[in-house]
Amino acid sequence: MKKVAYPMPATLQRDVEQIAQQFAAEVVSIVQRTIQQYAQQLGGERRAAVPRAVPAATAPVARKPRVAATRRAGKGAGLQVDANLESTLIALLKKSKDGMGAEKINAALGTTTAQINPVLKKLVEGGKVARSGQARGTRYAAF
Repeated sequence: MKKVAYPMPATLQRDVEQIAQQFAAEVVSIVQRTIQQYAQQLGGERRAAVPRAVPAATAPVARKPRVAATRRAGKGAGLQVDANLESTLIALLKKSKDGMGAEKINAALGTTTAQINPVLKKLVEGGKVARSGQARGTRYAAF
């Protein structure tokens, strides 16, 4: 038995293409909302990559609050370190038996490496924290 192909009428083909485009747009919209909801659940720790065509009705991604270091004005001004972050960091390091790397510290405190590096540097120079290892293997321990 031979299969016979019947041509689809142009109006039917146009309608099918239009429905397929609407369906694809709905799927993209659902995926975008899901990504934003997931990013909000993470508390804005990581900013999700959302395609440009985000509907106006969706809520913006929550941003992480500013922490730790702020710049001081003036000649030769370094970083002014937040005392609360110092004490929190020392307490966290004292709980750890073998010390911690920057990635674990950031995960525990919700900070970035750029935020904790000046604090760690100050604590190491002040003799409150010991530093061992190099590069990604660097570990910090409190006395």
